[in-house]
Amino acid sequence: MNYDFYAIKIQAENRTSDDYFLGYFFGKVNSGLEYRFICFPSKYVDREKTPLEMPFAEYKDYLNELYLRISSRSLEIVEMTKEFNVYLGLQIRKMGGMGAQGFRFSKMAEEKNTELIRSELNDLFQNWTSDIILRFTLDFSSFSQIYEQASLSADTKVMLSSFGADRKDILSISDFYPLLDPMAGVTIDQYEIGSVIWCTISRFSNQTEENRLKKEYPDFFDEAGGNIVPFEGTLVLKELTADGRGVLVKVMIADWFFAKSIILHNMRLLQNTQKLQNRFPKLQEQSFQIGLDNPQARPASKGTTNTAHLENKKPIFDLGTVFIIFAIIALAFLIYFFFFYS
Repeated sequence: MNYDFYAIKIQAENRTSDDYFLGYFFGKVNSGLEYRFICFPSKYVDREKTPLEMPFAEYKDYLNELYLRISSRSLEIVEMTKEFNVYLGLQIRKMGGMGAQGFRFSKMAEEKNTELIRSELNDLFQNWTSDIILRFTLDFSSFSQIYEQASLSADTKVMLSSFGADRKDILSISDFYPLLDPMAGVTIDQYEIGSVIWCTISRFSNQTEENRLKKEYPDFFDEAGGNIVPFEGTLVLKELTADGRGVLVKVMIADWFFAKSIILHNMRLLQNTQKLQNRFPKLQEQSFQIGLDNPQARPASKGTTNTAHLENKKPIFDLGTVFIIFAIIALAFLIYFFFFYS
């Protein structure tokens, strides 16, 4: 199974103190880890809900909504949640820190070893309570699946339709999913025209263009025609959606293929090139150097011309440098005449 992120969704109850908590550990494979938990009296539990069955993106939203709803009723919930998260942070530190904890969870998730995960969770919670009913489920997702889950909950199709039928430059082109990195990525607001966005094509709008792209990049597609290796897209258009929650983005691939997507402001886009090359070995054949400050500093894609000509050529010397050079020359002449005629 190919995945880039894992999530351990947790639901637990303390039988002695009537505490109830929901939360998660979310990590990147063999890399970072983050967590969030909310703690509250069991009387606030909605027994009809089954949050552990939700996809991770939906589970996160449910957690946020639940906390906002019940914390407004009682300051006790705010204090309980704060105390539990402080405890958990100290316990993780005692067990080696976030790096070590993330590595252990990553290996256990990779092996789908639920018994080891349960044992690890019991070790984390044992000093909080020894009488606990613990339930958890595992979620796995790729860079592009993270976007799919988030965009479904936000209904990006409705956002796209708000641009109207007259926008042929948008509605007539293919669709793409940006690769997201919720832990170390950056938001679309930090990208400028000309920046690189890593993307996978989710829908082709033109059969001729589809055939050409697959012919030029056969290793980027599987036998069923799915885009399995991400493309390097150049950002050519950014427009706010009507409701302001997202940005309409248009990218250019290989200097001739265009695709669109709606990217929400809270989405964090992948920019770790090394991580991408490790995940997709086909990309290691090319030497990518990506930076938001210098988006053009990269080799041209296969079958393309270099886009560095888009930047304005700068003069070798600016006016300040020329002035300094003339001042030095004038000073040298003065010194020469002073010593020669004195």
